[in-house]
Amino acid sequence: MTNCPRLVAILLAGALALTAPMVPAADANTEAAPRPSASEVRPAYAAGAKFVDVRSAAEWSNGHLEGALHLPVADVAEQAARVLPDKNQPIITYCAAGGRAETAAESLRHLGYTQVTAMTGGYADLKAANYPVVEAPAD
Repeated sequence: MTNCPRLVAILLAGALALTAPMVPAADANTEAAPRPSASEVRPAYAAGAKFVDVRSAAEWSNGHLEGALHLPVADVAEQAARVLPDKNQPIITYCAAGGRAETAAESLRHLGYTQVTAMTGGYADLKAANYPVVEAPAD
């Protein structure tokens, strides 16, 4: 009977382990992916990946990547399903410097999008790398 408290402790620990909430291992859909530069995403652009500009409306109207979709970072959770119905299409998010692009990419991954990459840098880098852009007319 000297081992009885030890046995109770082992059984209790096992019962707690079986009833404790499961914490999933890191999920590939929610982990931040490597952050490629403007030059590194050129093959994705050429292949038809969906580029998503997550900057503000004012930033978008001053210039954006030709063919990009405008989806401000604040609207991602609410609007993604409507404007990005294919959760398996390659998506590249960009902003002005990279911070909002990563936030938007994380939100999209959390919503179940499987091929999301946040570009490092931003619109100015795309423009400097000679991507086709749409700019606001000069006043």
